[in-house]
Amino acid sequence: MLGEVLCLNLGTCQQKGNCRLPNCFCGGKSAPNGLFPAETPQMIMFSFDDAVTPEIYQMYERLFSRGRLNPNGCPITMTTFVSHNYTDYKLVGDLFRRGHEVAVHSVTHRTPTTFWKDATWDEMFYEIAEQRRILSQNASIPIRKITGWRSPFLQPSGDIQYTILKEQKFEYDSTLTVATENGFSAKYWPNTLDFGWQLDCNVRPCPFGRYSGLWEVPVQMLEIPNSGTGCLYADSCRPETMEDAFQIFWVNFHNHYTGSRAPLFFTMHPSWLREEHNYEALNYFILVVLNIILTYISLHINNI
Repeated sequence: MLGEVLCLNLGTCQQKGNCRLPNCFCGGKSAPNGLFPAETPQMIMFSFDDAVTPEIYQMYERLFSRGRLNPNGCPITMTTFVSHNYTDYKLVGDLFRRGHEVAVHSVTHRTPTTFWKDATWDEMFYEIAEQRRILSQNASIPIRKITGWRSPFLQPSGDIQYTILKEQKFEYDSTLTVATENGFSAKYWPNTLDFGWQLDCNVRPCPFGRYSGLWEVPVQMLEIPNSGTGCLYADSCRPETMEDAFQIFWVNFHNHYTGSRAPLFFTMHPSWLREEHNYEALNYFILVVLNIILTYISLHINNI
């Protein structure tokens, strides 16, 4: 039996009714705390898939240097979904000890997406549980601190994947996708899967079952400026200049910040940053956002 598989009649998630924080959240477009957008902090999540190599590590070090701080004074951080091949686990451990999140991205990262679509229980258990064990052992990270999974190529494996994640006590998955709406980035909050996956299934097979307390942090399409289209990975947008790359970051930030202020997710492959104009665009975007934060804090202090 795969999880609590209910193919029909999952019911409707009702926040503060049959679903209550902190263990259950329906998701959607409204903030979980009931705040108006102007009162809601804008959260930005940077996540990177694949191996951590010395070259990639140095880029992370520069982009998320210790002097770059959030409003609470803590350093800005990112999430790295780590696959096994070519990874330097000492560097992964260093990233973890600096406050970055380390999550699981499979052992083999096999190329054919059909493998992930049709993977058996044993195959998925190996990719999920074994890579977490490898990360814990080789990077000296407590296994309880490794709580997230993302499937290669954003290809879900249906209820097999989610049952394993639930049984292995993962806290969240970040595989399912949310498309743009009328060419604009759809702005959804993460949700728990107590009532299953309630949005469109863009890449099959999605889970049919209920997985209480297991969060889905979906990969949400970014808007490509002035195109009416979107891309799931920032690198899939294929900007040709630093200005083009910066506008991908800036336009999506601007639309979220001046809109609902739902969390903004930038998902990338770090190899994309080997192209200098992409690296410089992301670095400049981080500096611009930090300057906005400093300006806000300064204005707030002066008005006290």
